[in-house]
Amino acid sequence: MRQTLPPDEVLILDDASTDDSLETINELRSVYPNIRLITNGTNSGNTFRQWNKGLSEVRGDYVWIAESDDYADSQFLEILVGLLEEHPHASIAFCRSLVVDASDREIGKFAHGIVWNWEQSCYKPGSEAIRGPFVSQCIIPNASSAVLRRSACLQVGPVNTDYALSGDWAYYLRLLQVGDLIYDSRPLNYFRDHAGSVRVRSARSHLVAVEAFRILDWLCLHDKPQKVELDRAYSIMANVWYRDWLTSQPEFLPCLLKAAWQACARDRLLPLRLLRLSAGSAFRAAKRAISPLVSPAYSK
Repeated sequence: MRQTLPPDEVLILDDASTDDSLETINELRSVYPNIRLITNGTNSGNTFRQWNKGLSEVRGDYVWIAESDDYADSQFLEILVGLLEEHPHASIAFCRSLVVDASDREIGKFAHGIVWNWEQSCYKPGSEAIRGPFVSQCIIPNASSAVLRRSACLQVGPVNTDYALSGDWAYYLRLLQVGDLIYDSRPLNYFRDHAGSVRVRSARSHLVAVEAFRILDWLCLHDKPQKVELDRAYSIMANVWYRDWLTSQPEFLPCLLKAAWQACARDRLLPLRLLRLSAGSAFRAAKRAISPLVSPAYSK
């Protein structure tokens, strides 16, 4: 509400909250008349159902999905909307995110494990982004760091609610089919990371691997990913396989096998690649576990 470019409207979706959220929201509505409140009688059970509800209700030219745990610099909208105004063929503009804890203390930059030049602002054609960095991971790690062009959202239709974790990644890929990508390297967004967040809970489950397989399958069907990015995606999946199968959650093996089998329809060598890469992950993990026990006198 303190943006230097004030939003035309603020749509708050309350997903059957059980705390004092409604009381706080109504206090805000008494101060800011452009706030609209939509409540659910029961929890939707899926973040992306709420996205679709919000996207169907908004009226402006641009959409900022400002998730409840996050906040932004006061110039966030002015800068990103300005970039979209300057580049009418772009469908997404996003910035760098800083990670904060529950007490708003900065604990890092949101870039872990993501192959992207975070220090350099850039403009990428949508087709280049789809076939390149977006193959192996979601380059926009935090939805609150992005502003979307509403006309592009209307063009591609609703978010796929079959995803529990990666619906944003799948949705951005579809938006990049109809428009381009803008990145501003300034850290204008803050992602609050705590043990109760949906992302943290989901990241501990097999959903990471299963949904990544589905997205890779979609990419191979609709586009031709660059080989280097495809290999990187396989390496990331293999690490997840090793972590989930052989360590914490072997009970999810059937789900992973099913997802891998579906992906194999477009890449028959995928099982062999994943087995080889998973074996490499297991070997490296074993080596790390054993190396502290080796006497320095015997190490080379």
